[in-house]
Amino acid sequence: MLNLYDLSFSKVYEVIPNWKWCELKQGYELSIISKNDILLYAGWILTEGIENFDLIIDLIVYENLEEILPKLIDSEYEDDLDIINSKWLFAIIYTVFLNCKDKIFDIIEDLYIEFDYPEEISTLIAYMPKKTNRSMEEELMDYIKTNKSKWCSI
Repeated sequence: MLNLYDLSFSKVYEVIPNWKWCELKQGYELSIISKNDILLYAGWILTEGIENFDLIIDLIVYENLEEILPKLIDSEYEDDLDIINSKWLFAIIYTVFLNCKDKIFDIIEDLYIEFDYPEEISTLIAYMPKKTNRSMEEELMDYIKTNKSKWCSI
């Protein structure tokens, strides 16, 4: 999905460098990222003493997502799917905002459909009823500010 917007996971990673394995799995299942993106992430975070060092090495060497990714997920607290999807929504929207602002509202509209009409971005959709008199640009800046403090400071 990222390639549809001329984005890459490395650009998303610059914005939000901390991901759980369950979040990456959801991104993979939604075709937001590829298997190669997960392997790249494993390489980026690999440091001596990291939890599950051996599993991460195995993932990189053997490229066996189906076998190793569930083991990595079992070792962490798995968030609710709505929370994971919310993080992906923000990650994509904020990355688009930073890299190609001129397309932002078109892409948000695509994401609104792709993510099954999430309420959290309904104020950023031109054809949806407005709850306030604020412009979509003001709503976008509020959405970014709120979610940036939530996801970028982890």
